This record gives sequence, structure tokens and C-alpha cells, in this order.
Amino acid sequence: MSMSMTAKAAWVPLWMHCDDHGIFEWKPIVLKALIFPADNVDFSAVLLELESLDCIKRITVDGKPCGIVRNFAKYQRPKNPSYRFFKDNDFPDYLGSYIAIRGSIPPALPQPSPSPPENPPQMKEEGGRDRMVDARARGRSAFTDGSKRLAEAFWKSLGFDDPLQIPPEFAGIDWRAIEWERAGWTTDLIEAEAKRLARDRPLKPLNYFEKVFATAFAKRQAPLPVVEVRSAEKLTVNHGKNQHQPGSLIGAIDRELAALEAEESADLALPEGAIRRLSN
Repeated sequence: MSMSMTAKAAWVPLWMHCDDHGIFEWKPIVLKALIFPADNVDFSAVLLELESLDCIKRITVDGKPCGIVRNFAKYQRPKNPSYRFFKDNDFPDYLGSYIAIRGSIPPALPQPSPSPPENPPQMKEEGGRDRMVDARARGRSAFTDGSKRLAEAFWKSLGFDDPLQIPPEFAGIDWRAIEWERAGWTTDLIEAEAKRLARDRPLKPLNYFEKVFATAFAKRQAPLPVVEVRSAEKLTVNHGKNQHQPGSLIGAIDRELAALEAEESADLALPEGAIRRLSN
């Protein structure tokens, strides 16, 4: 069974989000934001395809769904391994066999034939070192100005004024920042989230920071809510005398009030003779 182009594109970047046992959290939305931040990809389908090809296996660790990469430890020799889910001594044997660290090693997955490496240019012994330095100087650095700014914003947000002060567990930030830039993460996003997480001591692992960055970036990319603006209602006001219909209730009330006012005026009127006496 062949692998789709989407699964091929996700297969290698998925390793970057595993611990040194090859275990990752089975969170398709977070993984999609980390690996395909700007693409419309159903990452749940990608994980199911990789699982059907036996590239990964779905497991449960402490009640949480996780995945493990086949033959992950066969070619990995980390100097300072980092385990998030199992300690090295507590790692189950059947999983150790799956990632090829102990027990029977499963057959390797079929790999495409690698292209032959390019032969380096032959150098003479005299001046050979200088020519090698010149060849390296002509090479293009993988670090860009954007990735350097992202890395600097990260360790400064953690409170480190000098890169030499960065603890060993955060080594390699410059290389990770290259992927951050490709994912579209910005300096202000890194600064805001890193400063917020830096309040908790001891500091979280680098993978935890990256998950928070990916979640914040996904929220920023979410569409804004649509607000419906209705047209204002018109209200007509007639100044002066009210124009009511003769047969309406308000018209009848107005007529009754007018009749009562007329009766009160008649009762308060003085006789004509009394008015003459008062005037004299």
C-alpha cells in the first residue's frame, strides 16, 4: 500500500514532536497546527493512514491517547535522552521491540533508494585547509534574520540576557526557530507566550512551549465572529397638536378630558353681578 503525499510530508516532521522513546500525544489539531499551520489538512486522517501502514501505533499512557513511531530508537543515539511518558527502566518490552531498543527488532520499513552523495572537491595538502574554509564561507547559512530574531525573543523572554546562560535543555533553539519561522510564528507571539509561561518555575520543556505557541497561532488564524448590523428603525414624531383618528381609543380619551375641563371651567366661573361688585 502506497503512502499519500500528505502523509509523506507529515511523516518526518512528526518525529520532531516525539520524546526519545518515539512517543507523541495523539492530538490531531495541535499536530496539524505544528506541522501544517497554513494548509487545510485533516490530520486525523493522516494519523490513521500512518497507523494503517504500521508506521505508528496508537497506545494509551496514563489514560491519555498517544502514538509511538516504529523503529524510532534504531537510529537515535541521544547523549541526554528526554523521556516524557516512561522512564527508561519502566518502558514496556513490547513497545521496546516496536521501536527497536530491546528484544526482537522488527523488519525495517521500506525506504526509497538514497541518491548517491556528492563527492567533495579534491584538495591538495598544501593550502587545503584554507580552501576548505573558503568553501564553507561560500555556503549559505540555514539561519535567517527572522529565525535569529525568534530565537533571541524566546530566550530573552525567559530572562536570559546572554545565550551562554541558557540551560542545556533549551539547547538547539536556533535550529528550532527555523521551523518556527516556516510555520509563520511571529516575534510578538513568541514574546507574549514565553513571558507568560516563564512565570512558572522550574521552566517547562521546550516541546511544551512549542505546543503553546502552536495553539496561540491557531487561535490567531481562526476566523473572526460575524456580527450582524441591522438598519435603525425610523420613529416619526408629530410636533404640535396630536393627530388622532376620531374612532381610536386615544381620540376618545382626549374628548373625555376636554369635556371634563369644560365642566370644571363652568363650575369655577363667577356670576356677572359678583364680578361687578369685586371690580368696584
